[in-house]
Amino acid sequence: MPDTFDLRDWIGKPYAANGRGPQQYDCWGLVLAIAKAAGLDYPEFIIDARDCRAVAGAMQRACADSATWLPLADPEPWCVVLLTTENSHDHVGIAVPSANSVSSVNSVNSRSTHFLQTTIRTGSILSSFHDPRFIHRIKGFYRWIR
Repeated sequence: MPDTFDLRDWIGKPYAANGRGPQQYDCWGLVLAIAKAAGLDYPEFIIDARDCRAVAGAMQRACADSATWLPLADPEPWCVVLLTTENSHDHVGIAVPSANSVSSVNSVNSRSTHFLQTTIRTGSILSSFHDPRFIHRIKGFYRWIR
């Protein structure tokens, strides 16, 4: 596991459906890549990212599985952030440690205030949990426990 995590390495990457990097990502691909950089091994979902209904179903089933995903009351570094788009749980981001632009990867017990996500319109961006554009779309925080 690296000692530091530089957010600048992840911001500004273009979105691509089913993108798994290193230059383009869909939302789950970005979560997978960042989790791997943090030393975590999250599961792969083989779903066409353009099929929002399939994505939503997979996300809801995965998050309902308490044997693999632990719901959290508050975000913590490297947890998955489940968000809605158009009334469906079909988008994710990943919480990052709170700091300026470089943070300790090992700060798992600290509280996160930001998350990384990617969308077709924005590519990968750093977003605040308190941003009015996202605060009502955040539906949960989950830690992988398997």
